[in-house]
This record gives sequence, C-alpha cells and structure tokens, in this order.
Amino acid sequence: MDKVWVPLINHKRCTGCGHCAAGCPTGALGLVEDQVVIVQPEMCTYCGVCEEICPSDAIELPYEIGFSQNYQGNER
Repeated sequence: MDKVWVPLINHKRCTGCGHCAAGCPTGALGLVEDQVVIVQPEMCTYCGVCEEICPSDAIELPYEIGFSQNYQGNER
C-alpha cells in the first residue's frame, strides 16, 4: 500500500481562521471545533497552498528523500 502524504497540522498554533480550508483547491481540509483537520485525506494533492496561506504557520508539508538501491552518487 502506498503512503498517503498529507500536511502536518500543529494544533497548538492553529487559530481556526479557516484560510487554509477555504483555499484548499480539493476540499481536503475542513474546520472541526475551530481547528483545521484533514477531512478527506484521499483528496489531498500535497500542492502546498494551505502551507503558503496559513497566517500562523501551523501547517507543514514535509518531504522524504529516498535513494534507490542502485544510487551511485554523482555519475559523470
């Protein structure tokens, strides 16, 4: 099963302003009890809009870097 990538939400920083939910182009985010949550994780495209428009920096889109087993470094 493939990993589903979704934004990380710091609920201590979230003010519940709703900017991220309103700006989410796929409707993956929503407000529940004045906190943003990922209501439809399968809809998240990891586009980064929510991270960019959050005024309290409560949303983060971390990335994982991986290398194939055959990676040899800088091949010239």
